[in-house]
Amino acid sequence: MKKIKTAPLVLINMGVIAALYNLPTMALMGWSSVTYYLIAILLYFIPYTLIVSEISSSYPKESGIYLWIRDAYGPRVGFIAIYLQWFQNLIWFPTILSFITSGMSEIINPQLAHSKIYNMLTTILFYWVLTFTNIFGVRVVSIVSSIGSVLGIAVPGVLLIGGGLLLLFQGQSHLPPFEASLLAVRFDEFKNLAFLVGVVSSLSGLEISCAFGKNIHEPHKTLPRAVFISSILALVLCTLGSLAIASILPQKSIDINNGVSQAIAEVLRSYDLEFLAKVAVFCVILGGISAANIWVSGPSFGLSQAAEDGCIPLKLARVNKNGISLHSLALQGIIISLFCAAFLLLPSVGAAYWILTVISAQVYLIMYFILFLAAKKLRRTRTGYKYKIGTKYATYFLGDVGKYSCLLFIFLGFLEPAGIDSKNSSSMTRVLLQILIVAVCVLVPWFTSGYYRKKFIKRKETEEGGNPRASQLWEAKSP
Repeated sequence: MKKIKTAPLVLINMGVIAALYNLPTMALMGWSSVTYYLIAILLYFIPYTLIVSEISSSYPKESGIYLWIRDAYGPRVGFIAIYLQWFQNLIWFPTILSFITSGMSEIINPQLAHSKIYNMLTTILFYWVLTFTNIFGVRVVSIVSSIGSVLGIAVPGVLLIGGGLLLLFQGQSHLPPFEASLLAVRFDEFKNLAFLVGVVSSLSGLEISCAFGKNIHEPHKTLPRAVFISSILALVLCTLGSLAIASILPQKSIDINNGVSQAIAEVLRSYDLEFLAKVAVFCVILGGISAANIWVSGPSFGLSQAAEDGCIPLKLARVNKNGISLHSLALQGIIISLFCAAFLLLPSVGAAYWILTVISAQVYLIMYFILFLAAKKLRRTRTGYKYKIGTKYATYFLGDVGKYSCLLFIFLGFLEPAGIDSKNSSSMTRVLLQILIVAVCVLVPWFTSGYYRKKFIKRKETEEGGNPRASQLWEAKSP
């Protein structure tokens, strides 16, 4: 099978971290969104991209979150990490699918965007269509994601940024004239710092392409190169895209679930090109599909690796002729379909979108916290590799900055910022729900892996003819 090289991998990464679905959330902050991005970049994005690039450069063949953390702390902690990545994916999926279906409503009937039943049914339908696509393997995923990134991110991105700049220069922008004071984060509105969680969520996921390691040409070189290129492109697109939406639409009319389609339609309407609106919105939908498509099978590779180490039933490691675990895809499909019911249970589509985004980000940040810890240990123990960061002390510093930033952003996720329509829902109920889900995400994989690892070790001992040395060998791989 032909290996994935740098350009397709950059497009895959762009589909993950440069997808447009989170731009409306940051557009609500106007000029200060630039400061929010800078905080997230300095405290989180730079440490995490450099760490991912650093670790991936020391894995010449297979790579990914599970292998990295397993090699640092053993299979059970490795399984907790890949489970967190997988589970946040389950929580996050309804949000990206809702973004896709909201775009569809702009083409069919804009009123459908606020229908809970429409959002629930169409998100479930879209997910299973994407699951069917992923059955055909990584190469098909790469092709679909590359097309989606070009048509669904680059084209709408140019329209958004170009339209926003034109309105700004013509004096028709909804953003106030630029002043340095407008960049300031208002700490008197402390709850709005929760928007940082939205930024972090949008900038996360570069490590997912590392799971395709054995399908990538020279992964120890290609992965760091692709991470660097896609990071720069994503930061430019996200920052300018958020400002563009704030320039095109009045703040009170920005829909965090459908703001991208709203803004593009408004730009085209301003220049009497409204007949192109549905084509442009279709491109936005392709961008959402590109982002979602990568996440359908990405985490399942790590689950398969964990199953091979006995952390979960071995049948989850079985793959079809295209290298895809059908059991993993079926299991996550059922769970995601249940999560899509959040659109019926929560008071509004906007509230469901925000709460699911925050919970998935918090779960993901716990995984990154473990990753930052593991990076320091791997740098000490994996010797003989040419690392991208010159000195180990730089890795230690980045790991410390990253882990403390993760704790900060997890805390901020419990706040509810202005502009999020939660109607009569209880803040305490929401916080308790977040704590419960986060606790479950850590405890379930720990006890599950403990149970299956014991069975796995006993089986290995039996296969070795009752040799106690075999048991010791496999036990040594656990923390």
